[in-house]
Amino acid sequence: MAHRSRTDRAVSKLRRRKSTTSKKKFSRMVDLFDRPNLVSEGDSWFDYPPRKLFSSRPSNIIDHIEEKTKGKVNFLRMESNAD
Repeated sequence: MAHRSRTDRAVSKLRRRKSTTSKKKFSRMVDLFDRPNLVSEGDSWFDYPPRKLFSSRPSNIIDHIEEKTKGKVNFLRMESNAD
């Protein structure tokens, strides 16, 4: 069994990643993977719909979008719900 290089492991880990809060990792994802890019930046309006409406589902609208795209989009998540 061949050993994978450190770079190969890092790329593989990024490929599985849907989102990051790190600008450096996001930039690397953009460079490596041919998929759409989405940057979310904002305040409490992302915390919609209210969690009480969907108790078993994420309450952040970006969580919903991320769930629906199933790893086909690079997300840089800079939003904050606590505003």
